[in-house]
Amino acid sequence: MSEPEEKKIVIAGVTYPVKPLVGRQLRFVMPALMRWRKVTGDISQMTPESYDDLYAIVYHGAIVMTDKTMTPTKMLDVPGINFQDLIAAVGTITEASGLFTKAKEGDTPMGEATEAGKAQTGT
Repeated sequence: MSEPEEKKIVIAGVTYPVKPLVGRQLRFVMPALMRWRKVTGDISQMTPESYDDLYAIVYHGAIVMTDKTMTPTKMLDVPGINFQDLIAAVGTITEASGLFTKAKEGDTPMGEATEAGKAQTGT
C-alpha cells in the first residue's frame, strides 16, 4: 500500500506541509474554524475579526510548525499573501484538523441512522 500524499499549502509563494494537527495547533485552529464557518456562506459578512481568524487558521494550522521565525504579527506584513491562497489553505487545514472529513463511498450520510443504530435505539 502506498503512503498518502503529503498535503501542502502555498502562501506568498512558499510551500508549507500540512500534517494532522496536534493539540498545540488545535487549541487555536478549532475555535477560529468554527467562527470562520459562519462567514463562508456570505463573504459580505467579513469583519476584521473574521480576517484575523483566517490568518490564525493558516498560521497555527501549518506555518507555525515549519517556520519558527514567523509570528502571527509578522505574517500580517508578508507581501504577496492573497485571499485565494488563504481560502485554499483553510480547506486543507480543515481536513487536517479532523473536524470535517470527506465521505467515502458507502458511508451513511450525516444525520441518517445505520441499521445497527436503529436496532440500538429500538426504532
